[in-house]
Amino acid sequence: MSLIRRPRLINRQPAEAAGLREELAAGLLAPAAHVSPKFLYDSLGSRLFEAITEVEEYYPTRTEAGIFNAYAEQIGASIGPGCTLVDLGAGNCAKASSLFPSLQPARYVAVDISVDFLASALDYLQFRHPAMDITGVGSDFSSE
Repeated sequence: MSLIRRPRLINRQPAEAAGLREELAAGLLAPAAHVSPKFLYDSLGSRLFEAITEVEEYYPTRTEAGIFNAYAEQIGASIGPGCTLVDLGAGNCAKASSLFPSLQPARYVAVDISVDFLASALDYLQFRHPAMDITGVGSDFSSE
């Protein structure tokens, strides 16, 4: 009986909420109130963003996917199999994983601010690619 492989998940999000509360309060109390988008990227916010990328007016995600689709074979030939694919702002990991057939990476490292959403996407990818070494990093780049 073989064990099901699980992706690794490294959570680099701040452990203390006090600093986040102060940052949020400062934005809301500013003369021109504002909230950093990072506060909206929980699981629900990430699913909402996925829905937004499907509307006709939001073209960046479709454009990136189109580039990956058009040049996947050339990208794979240039890099070769066995690479490590690092995906910054991975979201649901769909765009990067579309390159798996041409890249044949040995490792996939997905980095995103929404840790729970990322973990769910990586569980699915690990199930689909059981031999691949998959790691997720939950990180807020604004504090790095």
